[in-house]
Amino acid sequence: MSSSRPGIPPGNTQHRTQPSINNSPWAAAAAQVSTGGRGGGPNNHNRPCRFFMNGHCRNGTRCNFSHTITEAQESTENRSTNFPGISNDQFSKVQTNLTPGQTFNSLRDYVEDTFEFQTPDQVYRFLSILCNANSQNSFWTAKDGQLHLHQLVNGNGILRLADAIHYPQRTDRFCSFQRGYVPIFTYMASDWVVKSTLHSDVNALYGLVHSNFQTIRKNTEINMRKLMAARNFGDRSQPLSGKQIFKVIFVTLFEYLTRFKDAPIANPGVREFAEQIAVWFDEWLLSLVSSPSFQDECATYGKEEREFIIENLRRDKDRVLRLVKRGQTFAVNTGAQMSYSLLNDAAPGLVAALERNYEFDGPGEFCETGPRHDNDHVEIELIRVPPTRDELLCGTEPYLPANFFEAPHFYDPRSIERLLDIQFRLLREELTSPVRLAVQLVIEDLKKSESESTNLAKIIIARGGRYAAPATARESIIFSVFTGITFQPLQLNNRGISVGIGFDTPPGRARRDTPEERGEYWEQVSKKRLMQDGLVALIWKDHAGKVDIYVG
Repeated sequence: MSSSRPGIPPGNTQHRTQPSINNSPWAAAAAQVSTGGRGGGPNNHNRPCRFFMNGHCRNGTRCNFSHTITEAQESTENRSTNFPGISNDQFSKVQTNLTPGQTFNSLRDYVEDTFEFQTPDQVYRFLSILCNANSQNSFWTAKDGQLHLHQLVNGNGILRLADAIHYPQRTDRFCSFQRGYVPIFTYMASDWVVKSTLHSDVNALYGLVHSNFQTIRKNTEINMRKLMAARNFGDRSQPLSGKQIFKVIFVTLFEYLTRFKDAPIANPGVREFAEQIAVWFDEWLLSLVSSPSFQDECATYGKEEREFIIENLRRDKDRVLRLVKRGQTFAVNTGAQMSYSLLNDAAPGLVAALERNYEFDGPGEFCETGPRHDNDHVEIELIRVPPTRDELLCGTEPYLPANFFEAPHFYDPRSIERLLDIQFRLLREELTSPVRLAVQLVIEDLKKSESESTNLAKIIIARGGRYAAPATARESIIFSVFTGITFQPLQLNNRGISVGIGFDTPPGRARRDTPEERGEYWEQVSKKRLMQDGLVALIWKDHAGKVDIYVG
């Protein structure tokens, strides 16, 4: 028989023998104490508090019953012999006594629209239930973990997770970092999150880190300083090892920096935070072999076991530090004397002209008038490869770096970042320039009155054709225009999700009577115009005169 109270798994008979006096936790606590007696009865401190299971025990730390969750015997035995391996979850100790159905039922009260955390125990219980979705839980499958993630993100669960992040700042009560914050990192770093194919759900989950980074950093640094000074990561209710804390923090930081490329810009403190965690990690390593040693589980391991764990954690630390350091942009001071000499075949006049142009027309924030459009950035990691609407409509020429050693650039002349920046910008311009020029020509014709004769108007009347740029255009370009665009319903096949697109048959051989001539035409078009993986611009004008563009 399943329990109607959230968080109490079916089959738990420990509380069934207790008399139920009323709904007051004080009365229930008195009833529980009276059954213990003095004559060698069971120790109440080892028995779970049923009100803690519901997250509403008013006694808090003064309660005579245990506020820890007794794990299923099978899960405990399996995990006792499971030494940490490559899996992130194998570094963590989480409660694994709930099945997916029990977890869903236990979370019901917490995801109600009107629910608010009133006590730290409620936060601990919510996070403990959440972390049951773990690959170390024998009751769960990967499919269950993905469904759990999807329901969390698309329901009120993600709002409760945000409330848990801010709870220490909203209450005067003592909040355990080990039970109220480490589980947040643990779930975000779990295998079923970081390896999930539900990328939009994972990005939404890590959006909590992005939007609440300052709060997360403040609470983590305050508590980590205290724990490092105490040389012990555990609290009164449960021991905790540095291998779990540093593992989940490093993994969470790596995933955040990987998924949010603008993280160092939106949250400049992320670099200092990552470096501070790395410093504490190095201090923890030294204290494991020093005297007195850090009170940590890893201090009891053998040399080979400890080195295996440390090597794994060091790799996590190093990749985070590489990300935050590569996010830095070093601008070359164009007013200072160059630290390198010009080659014999370099023209000083050309270099001087490029320097003058660079001072006014650099990329993004280095441009004197500011970014040209919403896709003009200094860091190439932030540049979207397909051009955006603002970029297509921008009349200002894009920033294109000169491809020789002496040319001015904001990266060091001998750095790999400079080479990647130059190659990316030049290759991208080669791909997107024809589309941008074609879109601008079409937009110019659409802005003209209907009474004027334009190339686009002639093509629309003919229901398709080839657009040749006029002699007054900046560059000579010829491109195909297809009219009468219609969309077919979405279809799911072995290639994934696709949508059919219909358009008017262009004039010429495509309208011939013989199938052979029409087939020959479309074969040539598929090789030169409508090529696979090519960029196509969809342009439409509504009744109000607004023009929208989509490129894909």
